[in-house]
Amino acid sequence: MGEHLKNLIYISIAFLVGGYSQAWETDNISTRVQLLKQSETLVRHNLYLINDQSNEMIEAAINHFNKKNRCEEDSKSNNPKIYAMVKNTMGGGFISGALEDWVEESDSGVKIPSLKGDDIYSVFHWNPEPPMNLAGHVVGTDKLGHFIDQGFELFSKYKLERNDIKDVLKYSESTEETFGMYGLLPAGIKSYGDLAANFKGLHFYLNLLSGKDPHIKCNIKNGRYYLAKPLNWADYIDASLDEGVNCSLFHSMEGPVTPALERMYLKKSSDINSQGKSFRKNLKKLYEEIYSLPENKELKLNNFCPVESRKCDAILGLNCAAYTVSPQCFTSSSSTRSYSCSEILPGYPVRKHKYKSYQYPSGAVKVIKHDGTEALKN
Repeated sequence: MGEHLKNLIYISIAFLVGGYSQAWETDNISTRVQLLKQSETLVRHNLYLINDQSNEMIEAAINHFNKKNRCEEDSKSNNPKIYAMVKNTMGGGFISGALEDWVEESDSGVKIPSLKGDDIYSVFHWNPEPPMNLAGHVVGTDKLGHFIDQGFELFSKYKLERNDIKDVLKYSESTEETFGMYGLLPAGIKSYGDLAANFKGLHFYLNLLSGKDPHIKCNIKNGRYYLAKPLNWADYIDASLDEGVNCSLFHSMEGPVTPALERMYLKKSSDINSQGKSFRKNLKKLYEEIYSLPENKELKLNNFCPVESRKCDAILGLNCAAYTVSPQCFTSSSSTRSYSCSEILPGYPVRKHKYKSYQYPSGAVKVIKHDGTEALKN
């Protein structure tokens, strides 16, 4: 199918399912303070629960493959079947993937503070994704779907179709722009956090069978794949997936953010708008009102976006940052910046983190006390 025809189909679908696009964006502001104050025990517990579920899904894909196939033949082919099986098991949904849906379920055990109606996107029929604290970063649950599904798409274009990495990332960017169905078209928002999640997903699939420490290996003796290195999301998650740091582009004042802020600070908004200031300056002043609260001052969330500009420093030096990091990070930081975008090889993007001790299965479970309240184990 031609690329132009596919774009037209995507546009048509986006308009037809416009109501579903309401869950494609994340509010990384409203519950941010609460998330960053979560105890280390709870953060580790959530991470290990998601790690365990992810690895159960990967093992399910492996077992499904092993029933009718042999790994030595598959691993040497130009397009191993195991890649798509992992993707379809963990992702595969039109709006959201299997892992993403599982995390959002109340009985998953993952603790995600609910948005209470006064979130920054709350307008009629707008229901943003709730963020979570994943390995110390405020990340929307939708980033799991981008990582798995769009990451696979980028991997296919890069590794299987042998396209240049810059062309692959330009394609990724197009999915958030005019002809895409994830960003500007349905929601009026271009999410650099989504682009970063897509890119991290590409790394994941490169690590699936390749490199010094792949997630999956082939046992030549019995012809069966096995899980050699369990997935640890901490190996992939950094501040580039946090939309409070890696700022989104709001296309126009018709987007979802303005009415919500006007409702929260109606008089202030009216005064500001009467001065004829630009859209961004209006939002910045309104956000400053939010961050003047005592609990926000404590964390120094005193900018519109990035709310924690120091975290931009760590992601500006990443390979291909110019394709996945927002302009606001580049302009708000004086740290070393990377404009290069070189070949992507197998390897784990986040080498230093405090969750290296994770083992699968971790034993992290949700425990219900006798009085009906929940306690954490592991």
